[in-house]
Amino acid sequence: MAKTALSRIDDAISYIRSNRPGDCISRDAHDAIMNQIAAWQRVTNNNDKTTLGNLLSQDDATHRATWASGRKKVRAAIFLKCVFCFPVAQWQTTANGEKNINGNRTDQYKRALEDAADKAMSEPTRALAMIGALRTDPVGLLGRQKFTLSSSARNGNPAHFGVYMRQGSYRIDGNNSINARVTFSAMNVPATLYATVRDDPGNITGFRSADAGGADMMFTTQFTGCCFCFQISGDGSQIVAAHIDPGGGMGRASDVDGPQVSAAMRANGGFANGNDGTFKAYGRVTDAATYGYPQSAAQMIIIGIKDGGRWRVYAQITHRDDRLEALRIDNI
Repeated sequence: MAKTALSRIDDAISYIRSNRPGDCISRDAHDAIMNQIAAWQRVTNNNDKTTLGNLLSQDDATHRATWASGRKKVRAAIFLKCVFCFPVAQWQTTANGEKNINGNRTDQYKRALEDAADKAMSEPTRALAMIGALRTDPVGLLGRQKFTLSSSARNGNPAHFGVYMRQGSYRIDGNNSINARVTFSAMNVPATLYATVRDDPGNITGFRSADAGGADMMFTTQFTGCCFCFQISGDGSQIVAAHIDPGGGMGRASDVDGPQVSAAMRANGGFANGNDGTFKAYGRVTDAATYGYPQSAAQMIIIGIKDGGRWRVYAQITHRDDRLEALRIDNI
């Protein structure tokens, strides 16, 4: 018996509920998708449901899947793309595009699931919960969830950051991406070229929490060879920080590399506008016993959290095998 429009939707939802490829999205993301689908079912009118259910039919597909299992995956992919990624006006085009893909149906379903997960995890309730967890359990969250950071291009503090998920990584974007549905203020630490401080490394002009309008979080951009310099006051209430870039990226030439900059900062670095705390420089290192992140790291991020009136600094290291390592670095 031919399927009805609504039965196709039920089949798609049932398939998504029962099929979470472990190498694709996390259990949390899958739960978020199912919660969003349940909400969609409650608020969507029958006309739109019928429209989408009819579009799930693959009788008109140029490359119709031979096996029922393949058609289930295509049906689920169309449903996910339409519900999570596109407005009703674009459903027809979206469905046609998915139905006429001539490729691996499992990969097609995974791509749609990943796109839906990004949207579901960017939803305000989820994004706000993530920010809350970052404040209360930074090491735990950084150890299981990848982050990608970008500082604001401007030097003003505090800066507005947008948060959203993309390709399974939470992006904290100082340039207010249009993808963000949640924004918040935080201390901003833009990168400083090493060439501008190398002749007088003991007098770096850092970015101060005192100038960040009471912000209780601090962000800077990604590290692939840069060095993070910081100083926390004796009572923990203030932080001064600088992100020192060796200068070899973005088409720039440099005669120094990350480990050299890190060593120079550890040996001679200091702030012209510092406090009474200890100056620390956490950069790329070649010796595992030295304070810093290893040569084997694919990338590293730094996050500052003010908790109980005291600043703490955390690093997330992404190793080349995608393994995450999270640690607090102000107390070592």
